[in-house]
Amino acid sequence: MKGSTFHATVLVAVSITLGSCAYPSSEYDRFYPPEWEPHRSVVIEFDNDDAMDRVSVQVAAAISHQLDAVCLIQGDSLRQHYLRLLVQEGADTSRVRFMSYPGSQAFSARDHQFFLRSSKGSTLMLADFAWVEYGYYYEPFFQAERMSRNARESELLRAEFARWFAVDRIESKLVLEGGAFDVNGKGTVLVAESVNMHRNPEWSREQQETEMKRMLGVRHVLWMKEGPADDPHPIGNAVRITENYFGSGVGGHIDEFVRFIDSATVLLLWPDSLEALQDPVLRITRERMIENRRILESSTDQDGHPLKIILLPSPRETYVTARIDTASSDPLIQERSQSIVRRYSEFAQGDTVHFVPASSYANYLVTNGLVLIPKYWRPGLSEKCRQRDEEAKQIIGAQFPGRTVVQIDALPFNWIGGGIHCWTQQVPR
Repeated sequence: MKGSTFHATVLVAVSITLGSCAYPSSEYDRFYPPEWEPHRSVVIEFDNDDAMDRVSVQVAAAISHQLDAVCLIQGDSLRQHYLRLLVQEGADTSRVRFMSYPGSQAFSARDHQFFLRSSKGSTLMLADFAWVEYGYYYEPFFQAERMSRNARESELLRAEFARWFAVDRIESKLVLEGGAFDVNGKGTVLVAESVNMHRNPEWSREQQETEMKRMLGVRHVLWMKEGPADDPHPIGNAVRITENYFGSGVGGHIDEFVRFIDSATVLLLWPDSLEALQDPVLRITRERMIENRRILESSTDQDGHPLKIILLPSPRETYVTARIDTASSDPLIQERSQSIVRRYSEFAQGDTVHFVPASSYANYLVTNGLVLIPKYWRPGLSEKCRQRDEEAKQIIGAQFPGRTVVQIDALPFNWIGGGIHCWTQQVPR
């Protein structure tokens, strides 16, 4: 999914038995299955970056004890490196294989393309939507050379997915990223106006709905307004959210704030009201979630039934407060400081700023027998932070009985605008 950085990718293939799942008929012979249905594969992104790869290795290791793993990496030369990391993490390496992606750059596992299933069987196909790198193509600073290289290597990745899984590709000129929508498995899809209208400025809502129905096999589209404030539009490595708070995101992906957990129930991000009074970023997020809740409460599913809403808290203590230092030895501070002074004339070397990751418990992955969710407590943080992790674990775990909940410190993903869900993609059975 995400971030202003190109990513390498790991594919994790899974062999499972398909359970029966009736899907309502539509005029198209395909649909995007809900995430809780059985998977034959999971895609995990690797970035050739030590901090982020440590998270990817944890995710892959956890999955390997349930599912077979096929890893797509940036070049065969990295094969032994990743294998060593997986061994150290205790992965079941008998269920791990590697596949090399034939390109010099990499892309998000979830957002570039995703898998559909025939509504009359288990035949898979790839939904091949248009790609504008989270809207970066629309920014004046985006170089034509990078855009051309991005397009070429994007096509290499799409072709490799289709070749590896031996599936056909269904193309669309609509931009729809995998993290930007969620389905309930009965014909309803959730999307965010802040993302879809930004990515498709020449498409009306009605035109987008018609195309989503054609591509995803849905019958009903629910439009949320905006995502959390810590997931701003990607116009640089450090985007001013408010005051002296800066983040990096993709503009409000659905998997950051609202998720179907069954055909009639959604989890909605809900910042604590007292914490929002003290935190200007959470204050904006809470205002947006109040509006999204109002929309959900006044909406219905595809059959006219009201939706049940379960509230999910925000993480605590994820910000980094620092002084702007364009020569810092900390890459995060250095890169973001350079971006700030380049783009915001009112900020200068030495000013105090707050760096805000796109952190959310909603960015979890459901797969066969597992729910992989983020955690944020680390040694040195408060007991309240640990308690918040446990609260989120209990809320999410209760929605998926029979699955083991695995908590993973995914903060390195959050720093470039993503999370566990963004770095993974299920391939349905």
